[in-house]
Amino acid sequence: MLVVLITGSRKLPESRRGEVVSAMEGAGLVIEGGCPTGADRFAREGPRQAALITMTAQWDTLGLGAGPERNEHMAKVARSLACCGHEVVCHAWPLPGGKGTPGMVRLCATWGVKCVEH
Repeated sequence: MLVVLITGSRKLPESRRGEVVSAMEGAGLVIEGGCPTGADRFAREGPRQAALITMTAQWDTLGLGAGPERNEHMAKVARSLACCGHEVVCHAWPLPGGKGTPGMVRLCATWGVKCVEH
């Protein structure tokens, strides 16, 4: 099964929604980070041909470390699925000045998850 992990700027413009939707084509499972805007929102609102897991950062309990911790869990889940024989690809849409998406790209490299930057 193809597993697609979506990560990207919360400021990713609406004009790039199609890129996110295209990246999910053929996936049996999509994992996204639960942000109400940007790439995560586009993934949630995309066509429902795949199961969807939303891994929302727990800002209320973890404070400013919630995003990085959530991202680490996302990368570990992706790696675990790859170790079980699934094809896993992270698609990332970083924008200048952002920290979360570049951090997620680094985590994927650390955990051996293929990552495509758009």
